Amino acid sequence: MPEVPTVPKPSPASADRAVSAVRRALRLGVCGPVGTGKTSLIGLICAELGGELSMAVVTNDIYTDEDARMLRAAGVLAAERIRAVETGACPHTAIRDDISANLFAVEDLESDFDPVDLVVVESGGDNLTATFSPALVDVQVFVLDVAGGGRSGVDIRHIRMAALTLTGVFAGAAGVITATRLASGSSNSGTAFELEVITAVVLGGTSLMGGRGSVIGSAIGALTLGIISNGLVLLRVDVYWVPIVQGTILIVAIFLNSKLFTRIVGSTT
Repeated sequence: MPEVPTVPKPSPASADRAVSAVRRALRLGVCGPVGTGKTSLIGLICAELGGELSMAVVTNDIYTDEDARMLRAAGVLAAERIRAVETGACPHTAIRDDISANLFAVEDLESDFDPVDLVVVESGGDNLTATFSPALVDVQVFVLDVAGGGRSGVDIRHIRMAALTLTGVFAGAAGVITATRLASGSSNSGTAFELEVITAVVLGGTSLMGGRGSVIGSAIGALTLGIISNGLVLLRVDVYWVPIVQGTILIVAIFLNSKLFTRIVGSTT
């Protein structure tokens, strides 16, 4: 009768290595629309649990690392435990469809600071359909700010109605002015004006990181941008260079604004 080969039993040391190789942190996903307080919630979680648990954070932004810098400036965790992922695309793409960049960031944190108890992954601002891939996080929290100003005595209904009414009035006025200039009307005539509008508003002093803007500042920004655009036309610059110049102005304005915002946040922590 042939001998049955015996399989050597693994030693306790090798068994421990196998367990530690597959051990990973609990992964919590935090998603929600822009401005609902995702970063503030994560900062609060880190401040409350950071002393008891080994934690790390991964933030998502399309083109910046602003959320990561804000958390670092707040000092809720060691700076090296906060990593930023620049998605370059819609936020839900990086947390649901192609999670590779986030997954690599999470695994790097787990490897660099092993053992890690909790990794929090913050999505970029997205709509109500944002969900995390189960391959990226174990559980997710959806942050939704329903503007509870009514509980503090603010008449939300009147403010909302006024905002919608004024938006309609100004949109109608812009349509009339545009139709007068073009001597025609089209539902698509305002397409691609977004870059000019955003650039003018940012030049007027409105921060994309939150805060307060002003109508006068936006008007001054629009006037400044108009002067620059008309100057380019008078200089006979190719029309295709105009949006490039506008985009460059917008990037410089956002960069300077983010530097100022980071300095303000750092001075208040």
